[in-house]
Amino acid sequence: MYFDYKDMGARIVQRRKELSLTQKQLAHILNVSNNHLSNIENGKAGPSLDLFISICKELEISSDFLLFNCLHPDPNSSIQEKIKLCSDEDKIIISKFVDFCLFEQR
Repeated sequence: MYFDYKDMGARIVQRRKELSLTQKQLAHILNVSNNHLSNIENGKAGPSLDLFISICKELEISSDFLLFNCLHPDPNSSIQEKIKLCSDEDKIIISKFVDFCLFEQR
């Protein structure tokens, strides 16, 4: 089975930037060298299972998102879990939408 590490690395970069983390900061948090994280983000290396789990935890993303670009693999997952996957800009839009809906119900 072929797995595209470049795609996974791109998703790591995307989420890291959404959280306003530099590569150096994330490498420090994950206790890996900046060079190793760079290789993972560029698809030149794959993370160990332990590191993969740590990346998911620190970036607050699901393994399904990293592996398969699947934002909502479980339709029964809570809305809070889904919102965690959104960018800060999307969270602001969601908040305004919820406020609007609550106002309309009054």
